[in-house]
Amino acid sequence: MLNLMWNAGFFVIALGILVTIHEFGHFWVARKLGIKVLRFSVGFGKTLWSRTSADGTEYVLAAIPLGGYVKMLDERDGEVSEKDKHLAFNRKPVLTRIAVVIAGPLANFILAFFVYWLMYVIGVQSMKPVLGEMPVEGIAYQAGLRNGGEIVSIDDKKVGNFREVGLALARRMGETGELIISVRHEDESLVRKHHLQLKNWQLDPQNPDMFNSLGISPWRPVLLPVIGRIEEGEAVSRSELIQGDMILSIDGKNIGTWDEMVQIIEISPDKTLTLSVERKNETFITEIRVGKRERQGQTLGFLGVGPQYSEDQWAEIEKMRYTQQYGVFDAIGQAIAKTEEITLLTFRFIGKLFSGEVSPKNLGGPLSIAQGAGAYASYGLAFFLSFLGMISINLGIINLLPIPVLDGGHLMYYIVELIRGKPVPESFQDMGYRIGLFLVLSLMVFTIFNDFSRFL
Repeated sequence: MLNLMWNAGFFVIALGILVTIHEFGHFWVARKLGIKVLRFSVGFGKTLWSRTSADGTEYVLAAIPLGGYVKMLDERDGEVSEKDKHLAFNRKPVLTRIAVVIAGPLANFILAFFVYWLMYVIGVQSMKPVLGEMPVEGIAYQAGLRNGGEIVSIDDKKVGNFREVGLALARRMGETGELIISVRHEDESLVRKHHLQLKNWQLDPQNPDMFNSLGISPWRPVLLPVIGRIEEGEAVSRSELIQGDMILSIDGKNIGTWDEMVQIIEISPDKTLTLSVERKNETFITEIRVGKRERQGQTLGFLGVGPQYSEDQWAEIEKMRYTQQYGVFDAIGQAIAKTEEITLLTFRFIGKLFSGEVSPKNLGGPLSIAQGAGAYASYGLAFFLSFLGMISINLGIINLLPIPVLDGGHLMYYIVELIRGKPVPESFQDMGYRIGLFLVLSLMVFTIFNDFSRFL
């Protein structure tokens, strides 16, 4: 329940910021170009708070924080007095109307740049892309990748951490041919190129983890099954286990590493397990009822414990960890590059959806966004800003699609008007809006269905 509330809370925060900035783009440009704005609303439904400014614009905060809108003076929506007709949206030149429409998506790109800039100024923790033990049946292992190698580039594009590796892999999603991963081992100066064959690369929509699908495992220290952290309110807090206990066996099966213990726990939700435990050189037997949690559409067993790290292991982790942080001016170039990278990646993904290279089942809806918002926020402000930038770019691009009812649909009509020299007939526009509304609602239902099939 706490996890659900956490995700929902940051989903509302993220959506509120994105929608407010998007609508403010329309609002600000409309005002600058001499259009009268009647209402600027953040949210839908019942008004919680409102204030009317001296120029007649009503600012509203509404009860349902899942959107927002800017209502401009327009003769198509009702009667307009003669003295105000020059302030109506529909009376403005087509280039002015195009500028107002583009302003919303453009504001989302500006927001993305700003949050990436802030992320780099604050500094974001990163881990070097060093490989761990990989399954022998995986595509990566078959291509020769082994434990301890550090990925330095993918398809000859330099990468410095696993987030960059993930983006590089996402660019190849749905493709065949070869993926070239260049790796350097600590004891070697030579960089070796490994050619991964993508013809058998299938991304499971129910568990869309690109690393797992390729058999790529990030490095982690080998940990003993010693309890180092206990979470209150979880299954372990209701047991006899305390910090420092070492799990020797579970239901008679000997345990040698923390990962072996986790594997057994995860396949045992709601089960009672018998544990052999060593505490201060003494051994005893105890039972524990395993809890459960949902992750990527699967019900997994969960105890609520964390491993104990030795000083040497912390030293290894610190050796792998570094902070990407730049000065106020240097961060500008990094933010521009990041915004460009995510924008191109999003366009590439949309193109692959239409070409059939990527399954529509990989599309996520509100639940996916909420889970992402909560997960990124749990890692810290810099990671949440990274998520916010990515979603802002996605929102901007989606709104530019030439679908009536979206900004891109209005833009399409105005471009046709610019070419023809007269507006698109009202009857044609009305039909287009009906079709567009049907498409948008259908897409929403489809993505929500994807979410439910994944998480429930």
